[in-house]
Amino acid sequence: MSSIKKSIHKFLLRGSFFLKQKAKGFVVAPPKNDWSYGIHLWHTKPENKKLRYTFPLTKNSIVFDFGGYDGQYSSDLYGMYGAKTYIFEPLPAFYKKIEERFKNNPDFKLFPYGLASNNRTEDMGIAGDATSFLSKKVTSGSEKVEIHLKDAVTFFNLHPVDNIDMVKINIEGGEYELLEYLIEKQLIHKFDNILVQFHHFVDNPEERMNAIHKSLSKTHKLTFQFPFAWENWKRI
Repeated sequence: MSSIKKSIHKFLLRGSFFLKQKAKGFVVAPPKNDWSYGIHLWHTKPENKKLRYTFPLTKNSIVFDFGGYDGQYSSDLYGMYGAKTYIFEPLPAFYKKIEERFKNNPDFKLFPYGLASNNRTEDMGIAGDATSFLSKKVTSGSEKVEIHLKDAVTFFNLHPVDNIDMVKINIEGGEYELLEYLIEKQLIHKFDNILVQFHHFVDNPEERMNAIHKSLSKTHKLTFQFPFAWENWKRI
């Protein structure tokens, strides 16, 4: 058997195993030393991607989008539910596109910064939807732009929102700091659904992700998980 056929066979076996375990109600962690397992599984079936849009939202709901990028995700979600949406995008070029896109829609509140554990600036390396200030691969030799991050506690003091029906977090490694801080400051209870993509290029990703999972399980339950692709936690 050729190496390509072996790889395909191995991939299909993994997918079959995952689906059988999922049918039994189990959440499957990636095999040891194979962090890309969940990403492969996420792409095995097109309907998996619908999970990112299936939430009990209405026009009276509030959605937060951390990592707005080009605004397409928020636009799609708004087209389905009409929920009021807060978009956070610290990269100036991306923010300008979002601002132009939603400038005539009062249901969108736009913020040219990200939320973190403190107020600071960072140099961000530009690499499309993989743009990050944490990835060494991205920031090395790439164009740099200064971005602003705001303390999450300060933000909620200035913008009191008691209940957020759904949040999407895709901030290229910054999700660890943000979630750890929201948990520490007891702000995590504000979010009914937490849709998050964890990234693997930070230091100790598995350990930090597992610690976040342990803390989240006190206030939320896992509804689906494709490790290091997408997962969602619903408030208990």
